[in-house]
Order: sequence, then C-alpha cells, then structure tokens
Amino acid sequence: MGIFNLDRDTTKCRIVFLSNLCENSSKSNPVISHNQAMWAGPCLNQKISTSLFQIRFDKYLMCFDLKKAFQQIALEETDQNKLLFFWFKNLNMGDFTCIAYRNLRLSFGLRCSPTILMVGLFKILILDARVDPIELRNLKKLIYSLLYMDNGAFTANDQESLRWGFQKLNEIFHPYKFALQQFVTNDETLQSDIDHKLEIETPKVVKLFGLNWDRITDKISTCKLKLDPEADNKRLVLKSIALNFDPYNFNGPILNRARLFMHSLQTDKSLSWDKKLSYRQQKEWNNICKQVNATPEIEIQRFVGERNSSYRLIAFTDSSKSIYGTTVFIQDISTLEVNFVLAKNRLVNRQLENKSIPSLELQAVVLGTETLTDLCQEITGPQCPTPIKITELVLYTDSMVSLSWINGYVNTLDKMNKKSVFILNRLELLQRLCNKHPVKFSFISGILNPADCITRCISYKVLKRTNYFSGPKFLRTEISEEIGNNDNFDVIVPNPMAGQKVTNYSLNTSDTTNVSLSIQSEHLIDLNEVSKFSKLNKIHMLVLKFIWNLKERIRARKNLSSDSRPNLYLKAFNIVIKK
Repeated sequence: MGIFNLDRDTTKCRIVFLSNLCENSSKSNPVISHNQAMWAGPCLNQKISTSLFQIRFDKYLMCFDLKKAFQQIALEETDQNKLLFFWFKNLNMGDFTCIAYRNLRLSFGLRCSPTILMVGLFKILILDARVDPIELRNLKKLIYSLLYMDNGAFTANDQESLRWGFQKLNEIFHPYKFALQQFVTNDETLQSDIDHKLEIETPKVVKLFGLNWDRITDKISTCKLKLDPEADNKRLVLKSIALNFDPYNFNGPILNRARLFMHSLQTDKSLSWDKKLSYRQQKEWNNICKQVNATPEIEIQRFVGERNSSYRLIAFTDSSKSIYGTTVFIQDISTLEVNFVLAKNRLVNRQLENKSIPSLELQAVVLGTETLTDLCQEITGPQCPTPIKITELVLYTDSMVSLSWINGYVNTLDKMNKKSVFILNRLELLQRLCNKHPVKFSFISGILNPADCITRCISYKVLKRTNYFSGPKFLRTEISEEIGNNDNFDVIVPNPMAGQKVTNYSLNTSDTTNVSLSIQSEHLIDLNEVSKFSKLNKIHMLVLKFIWNLKERIRARKNLSSDSRPNLYLKAFNIVIKK
C-alpha cells in the first residue's frame, strides 16, 4: 500500500506492507496474518524523549537521515518466499492482471522490521568498530547512542570536531550501501558548505524528532498549540487534544484545562463517545480553544552542557486536588547552570479523589522519583554506549508531611506501622526505586516550587512569569556542595547511616532503678548561630525536658516510682555556663 505525504522533501510515497491483513477467520478455519506469525523481537530503540534529551548535550549538533533504511537490508530466499503479495502486472500499460510478487528487501510495516534495522546498525556502529581507531570508534558509539530508527545525529563542542565527524559519515555508512540525506546542523559555516555542495537551501527552522529546532538560535519548541473548536463530541475532543505532540510537556500547564474538561466528559456516564455535547459543554470547550490557540510557541535552549561534564538531576513535585505532577531539571555541577528537561502530570482518578492532600503529595513524590530514576537509568545505564555522568539525584517537595513519612519509614520508626496501606505501599515503592539510585529528598517553599505550575490551569501570560522553565534561583547560588539551604529537612533514601552504631547518645536501661542519658560534653548547637543567651538557654531546657519525658515513660513501663521534676530552666542555665 502506498502512503502519500506530498509535503515531504524526500520520500513523497512510502510503500507499506500491510502485514496485519488476512482473510476472514473462523473457528473452523482459523487464519493468521504475517505479523501474527512472526516474532517481533525486543525493542532496541530508546524512548523518543530519551533521544531528544541525548541530543541536548554539546554545543554543536549534526542531524542526518538514513535514506530508505529498511530497504538496505536484504532478505534470505526462505524469508522472501514468505512475504508474497498480489499486485497488478503493469499499471502504466493498462494491464491489470494480478500476479504474485515477493519482497527481496526488508519491508516497512512488519513487526520485526525495527528490531532487524537496529541489529544491523548495531553491527555497523558497535561490533565492526572494534578494530577502528579510538576517535572513530567513539564517533560510532555516539551515533548509535543518538539513533532513533533511521534518524541519526552526533554532537561536538567545537566546529573542527563537527566537520571531522561529518567527513567520516560517508566512510562509516558507504561500505554497507547506506545512503545519507537531510544534513542539518547549527554550525552555519558547515551548513553553507553542505547546501552549496548539494545545491539546496536548508530552512532556519527544521524538524527534530517531532519538535521544531531553530538552527540559528539553537532553541527547540513544539508546534503551535491548536485545538478544534468545532469538536462537538467526546471522541473529537480527545482527538483534538492528542494531536498536540509535546513529549517534554512544555505546554502542560496550558493544556491542563483541556485535559480536565476531557476528564469531566469521561466521568459523565450519560455521555457516549459520539453523542453531541450540551450547549454549556460546547461553550466551555470553545472558551478553552480560544485561550489555548492564542498561545505562541514556547521555546527552550537545546544546549544544556558538555557531554563529558558532571550533572545532577533535580525534580520538584506538587499536587492539587485535581492534578499531581513533577518537573525535572538538569544542573551542570561545574557551572551551576540549570536547564528544563521535562514535566509529567497525572489527573486524580476515582481511586485518589477521596485522598487527603498529604497523600496526593506523596503520590506526586512517587511520580517524581520514578521519573528521576528512569531518566538516570536511560542515560547512564549499561545499555547506553556513551553514558552521561550523573552524580546526584535530588527531589524537592513542599509537603513536610510527606518528608516526615519518608524519614519515619527509612528509619523504621514504630509510628509508621499505624499508617494506612496506601501510604505504606507508596513508601515501599519509594524504597525500591531508591535502592537502584539513591535520592535525596528536601523541602522547598510552595512559592518557589516550579511543579506548582504543572498541577494548575494557567494561561501563557501567567506561565511566562513563573519559574517553570528556569527553576528556583537558589539552585544557581553556590552555597555549598549541596543544593538549597542546609537548614532544610533532608532525607536520603536509602539511609546512608543504616547499620552504623550511634555514638553521640546512648540510653542506659540495663539498671531497672537508674535511667540515665549520657551526652557528649559539647554544646548542642553552634554558639555563633544564636543571637541571644536566653534563646540558647531555652534550647537546652527543651532538650532536657524531652530527656525527662523519656525517663518518665521508661519508669512507667517498668512500674517504677516517679520523681519530682527539677527546675529545668536552672539546670539548663548551669549546663550552658559550665560549658
């Protein structure tokens, strides 16, 4: 079957083998299609969001396309005979006699085609590169890391390396009969030379894995948002929302209103897929379309840093009663530059609609942790030939309750046994995720939290005044080796102190008549951090009160007589003076 796309500059008609078609099947005469009869093989392609993230490293980028990639792979004769099809003998001469043809090359449309193509490219770029010089071998590894099907790319930090890599492309693919086309780069000098040689003119804005890439400014963006105001039923509304391709969720806060509207339609049991919307619903949808369609294209910088630098991944989470979500940033440790990576959000479904806000905040923390660990695994795992060096994973939440639950679960406090099954299940999942990659959980004020945007319905004018794409300003200040304020309540999972013996404090309960608490002979806090002596004395008094209450609980448990409480203020005063 021919798939026509006349807007394309190269292949305007792509032949697709309809391997899903088969004759009518019945119980007495079962029939299977080609795709049902063949093994698809493992998925060797990485996620498109991962490919987009990989090409954001290094200053210069070169993209290219493998021309008719599937058809460059020949089939064995036994496989050729299994892929037969009927077609007319000669359309140009008007001979419509049906004859049988067979595929000599790998067809587009088979279940196994993507796997076979990636296996072939793995042989070219990885296996056959073992005897190559180290520079050429590294270039092949980089190309394979950035591959997505027949779309290839490589990056460099200087123009000389980029030009050298371009000159080596023909040497890499020509021996295997792979032709290349559609060369695009943000190096204007090299692009001019390529255009002059091929006698073409490359536009300023080109397609890059479904996004728009401005080569001159080196910024990426989605296509302009467009919702159909003429959609008058649930099916067309869903189609209109889904047509906006946005893998990074650049426009997530702007589309939240449309998604919540679709959610309300979905929960309306009286509304079928093709039933027309009511007047009120149609009016609300038209208002949503008017606001969304007025939004200009949102651009962010493609370049996030050099590939050989060290980075930390930072996630922010938040939740409202309707939506919970997370935003992820990457920070170059050497320059402290912060760049937006992606955002994710989920609508609160029926299972969660009766949960409290702290429970939803914990659900958002789980989503943020899953996103962090998955992204780290994809760009640093063993399946990545050119891994990125990620030194730390950090997650910020504005929920102190969630942080308290995580801290209690990690330190196996007894009070956590009284929590609900919902909370314990999420905490157990967090523990399993963090066993792969340790994550530090910290607190951030709700005013500074960029994830607040992904959980609300806001317009473009409001969004551009927030820190949704830039992140909080404190990330760029070099306070210490850690991110944020050292006074914040931080929890590291898994607990790095697990299994270590605590030596600062020891509770002696071996003697049933004498309960004591031994404390090191030093101040509890730094004296330089206290402005008044009365505050210092009060802190010591509260510590002594906490210790006294512990003693009383132990005495009551062992049925011992209780002593009268001493003057804790005077006792604290004497401790401070003596030290």
